[in-house]
Amino acid sequence: MSDTVIDALAPSTRVLFPPRVERLLVATDVLPDHIAALASARWLSEATQAKVQVLSVVPLVLELGSAYGVVPLFVATPQPQRDAARAAVENKVMRTVGAERKWPVLVEYGEPVQVIARAASTNNAQLIVVDRARHSRTARLVGRDLALRLLQVGDTPVYSATPEQTSLAKRVVIATDFSAMSDYAARVAMPFIAPDATIYLVNVRPPVDAFEGGWEGESSLVHGETHAAALQGSGDALARAGITVETVLLTGDAADEILKFAVEHKSDLIVTATHGYGFFRRLVLGSVATELLRTATCSVLCVPGSAQARAALRAAHFRTTITRSYDAVEWPSALDEFTKRNRGRHCTIEIDHGELGAQVEGTNLPLIGAVYEQHGNVAEFMFGETTLAGRHLTNTVADVSNIAIVTNENGVDCSLRIANRQGQTLLIMSSNTTVVTHRPPI
Repeated sequence: MSDTVIDALAPSTRVLFPPRVERLLVATDVLPDHIAALASARWLSEATQAKVQVLSVVPLVLELGSAYGVVPLFVATPQPQRDAARAAVENKVMRTVGAERKWPVLVEYGEPVQVIARAASTNNAQLIVVDRARHSRTARLVGRDLALRLLQVGDTPVYSATPEQTSLAKRVVIATDFSAMSDYAARVAMPFIAPDATIYLVNVRPPVDAFEGGWEGESSLVHGETHAAALQGSGDALARAGITVETVLLTGDAADEILKFAVEHKSDLIVTATHGYGFFRRLVLGSVATELLRTATCSVLCVPGSAQARAALRAAHFRTTITRSYDAVEWPSALDEFTKRNRGRHCTIEIDHGELGAQVEGTNLPLIGAVYEQHGNVAEFMFGETTLAGRHLTNTVADVSNIAIVTNENGVDCSLRIANRQGQTLLIMSSNTTVVTHRPPI
């Protein structure tokens, strides 16, 4: 008897190169000692030849009106205060980066996060640079961290800079989970690191697998070897002349292990991607990205897994593809054949809900099968280990209205789409279809 495992953790062919870095937006305040964002933007702009726009947002004055009871009223800031704010920011820019750079300074009034995110989108900025927030624990809990809030509402990568970083990052930790978004985040980071940097490409696997099983014994060995091979391939993809890439496989809590590794290796930058978007993205970014932004003692570059970024990744993945929709009478046989072709392949399951938006339910899940039950009009996915003793995870789609399968030019399945009244469920398959057969000892 053999246990078939798909090597879907190898580097994805879903390569989407980030846009050319042409514009940086630096968000700063009027305080004279908050200069980390400006200092970092100087090195980043020199490395990329990007144009820089400096933006400072002054919150509107809040007063209480009583014409119809006590209600909050935001009133315009007096002109003398506006002039003083602009003068303070312009003076800080000149002291930090020099008068010769002549970076334009814009002072606006409103809610800072919304104004900054809107400015980044309007100006087509490829990066927002902010000062690394040093908040109390209470402030973190209520979500006052500027970088976190920008990532929750916007689509632009955010570079949260610390005062301790005095040059382009030379010791960089890039966190990866082998997803397309992780690959994309790594590529986004490359223009912003030193040409002689050391990159630590770090993957952290949990002490137990996603299906509550252990890593002990032969299973642990197979998964470890697969992750190590995937890391090496991802590291090779980042290779550049002068840059050293080291691959690191750790076990434990992802955020804790990455933070500890960064401190031990005196890293000056951590790079990570977020994976949430849509309605749930606004509620929580994801525990790893949130903890890194809140706790790291070095600078952090975070690339948001927005609907826009994922749509671009999906477009790159599904280029030159063919979509076939099936009649209702064909649904059982279509899913049976899909299972035969793809059993064991790793995939991402994404749910697009009409009211709640899009959300990812899981990544790197090995497919066991997909079935349709005419009684009840229900489709069901099962993921997990392929042995009878393995742990399983199921996902059910009720009230099915359409089933479609997307294949590439070579006839390999790219995705499975199942629609219902609420929206759709997408099963996005790994691009790698190499099969690794593992035979446990007798």
